[in-house]
Amino acid sequence: MGSCQSSLSRIERDAYEDIINSISIHCQQEIIKLPKKKFFNIYKFHLIAKYYLQQKEYQMALLNECLAIQNLELLLSDHKDHVIFAPMHNLLSLCFWETMNMQLAILEGLITLKIILKHMATDYIEIGLQYFRVAVFCLLGRQFKSAERYFIKSIEIAQLGDGLQLDFIQKVEVLLQTARAQISGSPLRIIPINYESGLDENREDLIRRATNEMSVIANQFGTFQINETELKRLPDKQTELIINKNILNDILNSLITFLKENDPLNKLGIKGSGICFVAAYFKSIQMETSSLSIPIIEAGLTIIINQINDDDRFTPLKQLPFTISYTDDDQSNIAGVRVFQIKGITKSNKQ
Repeated sequence: MGSCQSSLSRIERDAYEDIINSISIHCQQEIIKLPKKKFFNIYKFHLIAKYYLQQKEYQMALLNECLAIQNLELLLSDHKDHVIFAPMHNLLSLCFWETMNMQLAILEGLITLKIILKHMATDYIEIGLQYFRVAVFCLLGRQFKSAERYFIKSIEIAQLGDGLQLDFIQKVEVLLQTARAQISGSPLRIIPINYESGLDENREDLIRRATNEMSVIANQFGTFQINETELKRLPDKQTELIINKNILNDILNSLITFLKENDPLNKLGIKGSGICFVAAYFKSIQMETSSLSIPIIEAGLTIIINQINDDDRFTPLKQLPFTISYTDDDQSNIAGVRVFQIKGITKSNKQ
């Protein structure tokens, strides 16, 4: 064993240890048993494929990843569904997605999903995200019934753990409704998605990116007419200075109406749950005909929240069974983007 490891350079040994440590403990032994030098030389093809994906050279990424999978399957002939293959098949699916070869993207996405389900059965974040990826592939591939099924599974899995927030579920539900609309015969606009791969990102960044992509995708399918830049725009404190009494009253009345008449929100509120949204969403569903811009609406909502306990005008809002807040560091969105949060107050909370 020592002689096998000594055939690796110091840098290669460090990289090898990183690879082993990235694998679930219960799956490490099958890799450790392999000749280290031979394994590492094969695994290099995967590392090269990752590089080419980052460079958007998809054909070269596909070539190298296929070499990695084919050769590693020879070494792991009895473990062709080992967890180490999951990121490899996932990379293939992303390449096929980028080149709009949706049938192969779906196939590779399902292979990835099968491996994850076998070896990472309690990793609800990764399972939920993978169901979501496959559903999007199906949606773009016009396999709407399959998309519907996988979006539903993504929602069900997301509800099992705490990692994927309510905002994630809401955005998946938007795409679920999009899929169902297509099943009923509504027209669909297929627009290529600009996917920025984040191969070295951490789990929190992955969740941020995935949910941000969902907003972009939903917008591309025409579910909400929201400019993509609004999902990245940061708030400007100076905008609050131009909010006058009439503007504030307009936004306040729209907010109160939204809280009173939104049936899904009220159902969530009864359970003590709620929703998160950016100002563009509120503009789209509640103030679409208003001449107020999204930054103005955002500033007005911010003022209302900041002054809700200090201004009698906001008493009708305070009497509703909801708490209202905002954050600029929501896990499900790009850092710095202002996200408004509405949560129901249960009877037990009141007491």
